[in-house]
Amino acid sequence: MSSRPNYRADVDGLRAVAIVAVLIYHAFPSSFQGGFAGVDVFFVISGFLITSIIKSELDENKFSLASFYSRRVRRIFPSLIIVLSTCAIWGWFFLIPSEYENLAEHIKSGATFISNFTLWNEAGYFDKLAETKPLLHLWSLAIEEQFYILWPLLLILCTRFKISLRSITGAVLLLSFITSVYLTNQNLTAAFYSPASRFWEILIGAMLSTMPLERLKKFANPLSILGALFLVLSFVLLDDKRSFPGFWALLPTLGTAFIIAAGSSAVINKKILSHPLAVGIGLISYPLYLWHWPLFSFQIISKHSLSVTEKLVTLGVAVGLAYVTYVLVEKPLSKIFSARLKVALYSAGMVTMLGLGMFIYENDGLISRFPKDIQEFAKPIPVEKWLTDVRSGVCHIQDPEKDKLSDICFEKGHPSVFLWGDSHAAALVPGLLELQKEKKFSFSQATHVGNPPFIGNDHWPLHYQQHNEKIIKEIKLGKPDIVLIHAAWVQYKIPTESITSAISKTIHEIKRTLPEKTRIVIIGPVPAWNESLQKNLLKYYLGRNKLIPPYSSFGLNSEIWIFDSVLRTVSSTNEVNYVSVLDNLCKSGECLTRVENSSKGLTTFDDAHLSPRGAIYFTRLSAKYLFL
Repeated sequence: MSSRPNYRADVDGLRAVAIVAVLIYHAFPSSFQGGFAGVDVFFVISGFLITSIIKSELDENKFSLASFYSRRVRRIFPSLIIVLSTCAIWGWFFLIPSEYENLAEHIKSGATFISNFTLWNEAGYFDKLAETKPLLHLWSLAIEEQFYILWPLLLILCTRFKISLRSITGAVLLLSFITSVYLTNQNLTAAFYSPASRFWEILIGAMLSTMPLERLKKFANPLSILGALFLVLSFVLLDDKRSFPGFWALLPTLGTAFIIAAGSSAVINKKILSHPLAVGIGLISYPLYLWHWPLFSFQIISKHSLSVTEKLVTLGVAVGLAYVTYVLVEKPLSKIFSARLKVALYSAGMVTMLGLGMFIYENDGLISRFPKDIQEFAKPIPVEKWLTDVRSGVCHIQDPEKDKLSDICFEKGHPSVFLWGDSHAAALVPGLLELQKEKKFSFSQATHVGNPPFIGNDHWPLHYQQHNEKIIKEIKLGKPDIVLIHAAWVQYKIPTESITSAISKTIHEIKRTLPEKTRIVIIGPVPAWNESLQKNLLKYYLGRNKLIPPYSSFGLNSEIWIFDSVLRTVSSTNEVNYVSVLDNLCKSGECLTRVENSSKGLTTFDDAHLSPRGAIYFTRLSAKYLFL
């Protein structure tokens, strides 16, 4: 008698629903915002199928940990090795060292199934865009494999000590769900990536495997229809504004559970999910999941935005590669070698991927691919050093939940300068502190990540508005001689009329109680690039085989000129001073790329934050306008 449960074509069809939802979401996120819930569908399916197998083998006293992990290796490793190696090869040709180094970190994490922890650790304001991480999607695979490292061990203990499998599953499920709800309210990043807050979704499927589902036959059709309704609601109602996972994750997980519980003869399961096309897509869902995101990410890294046609072609290529992987890799390899030899070969392949990731990472993203003079510009620019230079966590609020402005941020005495704004304003600090040595003024800094210096902006989060109101009170109390106002004017994507209104209100509020002699200075937009200036420089080299000129428009964001004009006008209208960064760092439509020939000498350390040396260069040039 076989220990494996009977095959259910409708479950493969359910896999097709999950993968199609994920694919559409990644291709058209604004049109199908809840498609990410397809991953949660996968979790439940996985819990049901694998726990069913383990339970059957335990009941027959045939379960072996070695055999279980051997099956996991044979199922998961082959396609994953191919995708990881493809990403490594692609990165050699198209990624700059810092990006290749980051990819190598993700290759290591993918090979060791800890991608969720890596992404969790990376999360933050200066984290790279999700779209630029080709292996971002491996977080879910990592959580599954972490679960299957622990779950069989727990089930063995339950069997040995005669503990009810259903009871232990329910207890762990409830504990994980409570953790998920708690973390979702406290720390969304932790809730999303932590296995402790995700295991309950897999355990819903595991719980199904412990239940006598045949008793639900008379409710089969209602369960099937209700489950389908829940899934549709998941894909329609969920979006990035919902606190997820938490309670909202019940929609896709319970929907999946209802459909599985309904059985293969239920109306939705039989008529739709068991259709050959759905089953076929379900069979290639694993390699399709692995392939689709790197393909999208590769193009986004290269082009930033894709047309509808390009997205559809990408989906087609992903399906083609998934089919080829399934037909030429997964199926043939399952027949050619013995199970023991396959495990040895696949394990060696995964260790090779781990070694490759370590090699690329330890060698700074293989910076040696570039000539010596270009290598100086390719050296990594550490975010941590920049954060220290701008006094993050002390005078610059980087983490609104933890940071508080220190008293040392508000110096006494005259003449005095008060800097107010967001992280782009904070980027000016190294230059102003250097200038302070020459001009001898007291310097106060109140900067807050992602928070422009606006008063009365109802569209901004309440705690941001409250912070700005406190700063206004601080300015009125300290009566500084000069108030510098700066922000990422271009990056906020705020309509120019809204910026005009917000700045006018802010200026009016500052002027209301300060002496007439107080100088209010609006600092205009800095040169902003479509991607990091360092990447721009290296892309320029790769395309032209020469170093980018000191002044260039290559990759320059043209919106800076519009905002420079708008801010110049609003400053004049409100009779305050305006300092144009573009007048100081640009000429003839081109902007300064570097002040010296090294990565430290680039004017911006990313796409638009001034580097410390860029800030020093700018403040020296503009000092005569700041201090009349």
